[in-house]
Parts: sequence; C-alpha cells; structure tokens
Amino acid sequence: MDEIGTSIVILGGTGDLAKRKLIPALFNLACKGRLSDGVNIVGFGRRDYSDDRYREFLWDGAREVGELAIQEDEWKEFARRITYFKGDLEDPESYVTLCRRLETFEAATDEPGERLFYLSIAPRYFEPAIRNLGASRLAEGPKSLRKVVIEKPFGHDLASAQSLNQVVQEVFDESQVYRIDHYLGKEMVQNILVFRFANAIFEPIWNRNYIDNIQITVAESVAVGTRGGYYDSSGVVRDMVQNHLLQLLTLVAMEPPSAADSESLRNKKVEVLQAIRRLPAEEVVKNAVRGQYAGYLQEAGVPAGVVQKGSDVWSDPQLAHRGHFRQLNHTECGPMPYETLPFHLSETPAEMSSAAPLVGEHNLSILEEFLGMSGSEVGVLLEEGVLETS
Repeated sequence: MDEIGTSIVILGGTGDLAKRKLIPALFNLACKGRLSDGVNIVGFGRRDYSDDRYREFLWDGAREVGELAIQEDEWKEFARRITYFKGDLEDPESYVTLCRRLETFEAATDEPGERLFYLSIAPRYFEPAIRNLGASRLAEGPKSLRKVVIEKPFGHDLASAQSLNQVVQEVFDESQVYRIDHYLGKEMVQNILVFRFANAIFEPIWNRNYIDNIQITVAESVAVGTRGGYYDSSGVVRDMVQNHLLQLLTLVAMEPPSAADSESLRNKKVEVLQAIRRLPAEEVVKNAVRGQYAGYLQEAGVPAGVVQKGSDVWSDPQLAHRGHFRQLNHTECGPMPYETLPFHLSETPAEMSSAAPLVGEHNLSILEEFLGMSGSEVGVLLEEGVLETS
C-alpha cells in the first residue's frame, strides 16, 4: 500500500509565526528524520511569490535558528516539499482553487490524503477562514484525516470565544480541532512537570512551606516586528498573559495528575485557574502595571502617537523592570499546597530581566536552612544584590 500523503496548509504562510517558528520546527523534524517522505507544506498568503521566492523567504527565517543555519544542504532537500499558494483568506474561490491543488497532490495514491490546516493568521480571519474551509469542501473526508490548528487568542472575550467555537463546530468535529498554545511546545516548558514530579530533591519541598513567592518572567529579545498591527489591537494581556503566562502558572502550581493523559492534565490545570483569587476592579490598578517599550510607537503597523490609556512609556530599562516585574498581574493561588502563595507574572524586553530574585523577609529562615547558610551569609547575598527582599 502507498504511504498516505499529508498536506500541511499554513494559512498566513508569509507571517511572522510561519517564518520564525513553524517552518523552522518542521525543518528541524526533517533534519532528525522525523518527517515522513509524504509530507507536503503549502503556504497560503496574499504576497505575489513564486515557489522559489517563498522558499528563500522561509530560509531567511530558518537560518536565524542557530543549529539550523549550518544545514543549508538539508534545507535544499527539505524545501522541495514547500509550495506557495497565493490567495485571499476572505475569498471563497481561493479555497476552491486550493482544494484542486491538494487533490493533485493526493492523486498519486489510492488513499485519501491527510490535511492539516494551521491558522497562523490574525484572529479576525478565523471565522471566515473556517467557514471557507467548510464551503470549499477542503475539510470534507474522514475525520481522522482532517485537522485544524487554531492559534491564540481564541476570541477577545467569553462571548466571542463561544461564537467562534460554534463556527468551528459547524465545520469540524471536536476531535479534529487543536486550540494551540505554541509555548507548550518549548522543551523547557515540557520539562517543568518532569522537573517537579520526578525530581527527588525538589518534589518534597515544592509547596508554600518552602516557597515564598513565584515569579514567571517572559524576557523577550525581539520587538513586535511585522506584527505591529495585530499586537496594537490585541495587546500584551491577550497576546501573552491570558495564554502563555497562565499556562506556565498552571504547570508550576498544579497537583500531579492521576494519569498521563490529556484530560487528566487539563483537569489539574483547571483546578489551579479556578483557585486564583479574582482581583476586584479597584485592586487592579494597585497590582498591575502596563507599559510600552521605548520605540514601540515607531514599529510598522502601530498608529503614530498613540499611547494606551494607563500605560507608561519606559525609557529607562531598569526602572521599567522594577515596576513591571514586581507588580504586573500579582495574583494569589489558593489550592493546597499553594494557599495564599503570590505569583508575579511579567512580560518584558530581555534587557529588563536581570534583577535579582525576590525573597520574602519572613521566609529568610527557610532559605538559610535550605542553602545551609547562616543568617549573616544570606545577608551578604542580599547586600550584594544576588537576592532581594520583596
């Protein structure tokens, strides 16, 4: 029997996510021999690219990943899988033409081809794209061979998320849908649970008796780049806090799942989210700081001269870091063993993330015991700035 062909269709194939994350990840799999020969990649975008020009565009992104930059010969082989399709996300005819393209790929085998649609597009295009996938019959076929991946943010509030979910379910079965947070694919993030539950040193002391507070900082090394238009309308809370940072929070704070399956893991994460103390409106201004990095207003796609209400423009990185890191989304998590344990969530430019870790004064005795140091030795660390009291 011939191998079933797989078409990975990246809607938004000329976007930042495709160039910097998706294609490098697929290329890395191919270099490790983990991508079958039957996999084809189709980039769907509005730019007037040929296949060769599109491959050059993607190589510019892939070679920015250190270990991939030296694998140019492997890239030439991998690039043969990649083709480009010029289309409009809101034009139904574009999807009909794309369907014919995929049917051509699949004609080489007697089996129906597998199709994975990755929605690497601005949130406002989710609904028309999904409706057009259904109307063009691109999504028709065995459920096991039709998948859709939807990037964050999934709606801008509860009502819009429910509305989008209804549109998705009109076209796809729930088993075909992947609402993805690509942060969970990071190796360091995947290692958190192993580090916590399989480490005999840290597992017994991973609780409020030995931990004073938890700080989760995302130190960005790049600006918004070509995502200025999206980022200015979405904002840091929807782009980073309500998905990436909260996912990290749940992994750090959750209890061990009863089984190693997705449902058990999800349920334990939900327990953490349900236990977070909701801040009344009057407390939000005391516990959160919003800001824009210097130069943000000059980024492409950002309206000139617009400063969001309540935001500070940070010109001094250290000053910005002190306020942002200590206060942004300070929250408290309530389930045992984390009752009233404060969490500090922060998304900052990388140069702002060099401050010392915070240590609560009432937990200094625990720190002394854990490090095997005297009070005076810990005091030296505090004086030198290696540790800092909260």
